[in-house]
Amino acid sequence: MEQAGKYIEVRLPEKTIFEGSATSDPIPVEPYSHSLKQAIQYFSKTEKGRFRFATKFTDVDTLLDVDHGGHTEVRFSLNTDRVIQDFER
Repeated sequence: MEQAGKYIEVRLPEKTIFEGSATSDPIPVEPYSHSLKQAIQYFSKTEKGRFRFATKFTDVDTLLDVDHGGHTEVRFSLNTDRVIQDFER
């Protein structure tokens, strides 16, 4: 998070958006790492930092009560049975 703060400072006065799921879905490891919760809490306290992540999982209960200060965006992917059959295997 320290490095993220440096990037935010360099880009001022612009907002800087950090992606928390660029290479994989972070939800399956959240119960062990708590890294999403930490990131959400960190970026909620920044003036110009924003955080977003995408998931296909519904296990987000541990994140629902985290104060995100309007600085976190969660994207969900909902696929049809055909998409799952043809592309997700």
